[in-house]
Amino acid sequence: MDARLSRLFATRIDTLSDRGQLAFEKGQVWQIVGGDHAGVELLVVKTEFDDLHGKLVHVTVRGPLFTRTGFELDGIPHLPFLDSALQQSRMHLVGHVDDIPDDWVEMYQDWISDAEAGDAGLFSLPAGEILHEIMSHLPV
Repeated sequence: MDARLSRLFATRIDTLSDRGQLAFEKGQVWQIVGGDHAGVELLVVKTEFDDLHGKLVHVTVRGPLFTRTGFELDGIPHLPFLDSALQQSRMHLVGHVDDIPDDWVEMYQDWISDAEAGDAGLFSLPAGEILHEIMSHLPV
C-alpha cells in the first residue's frame, strides 16, 4: 500500500465532532461520565424508528447501581430512550459487542404491550438523570 493511502486510512476516522451527533447503534457499549452514575455502562440492544418520535434507542444498563438505602443492583434489563435524550447524556463509547444477551427481551415485549395500550412511554431526559430518578424512588 502506498504511503498516501496509508495516511488516508490512518487519519480518516469519523470522530464525534466530525459527525455532529452521536450515532447509537445496536451492540455499542457507552459509559456514563461524571455524576452519581459515572462508570455505569449502557449497551444498545435495539434501535428503531417511530413516525411520531423518530429514532428510539433501547438499552440495557449494566451497574452497579445503588438505591438510596445502599442496596446494589447489577443493572436494568431494558430502558427505552428517545435518541435525543441519549444525545444529551454525558457518555463516551467504550466498546462494541456482537453477542447481545437476551435478558432484555421480556421487558421490551412488556413495554411494547404497554405502549400499544397507552400505558408506557419513552425517556426524554439524559440517562444519568433517569437513573437517578429510578434509583432514588426504589423502596429498597
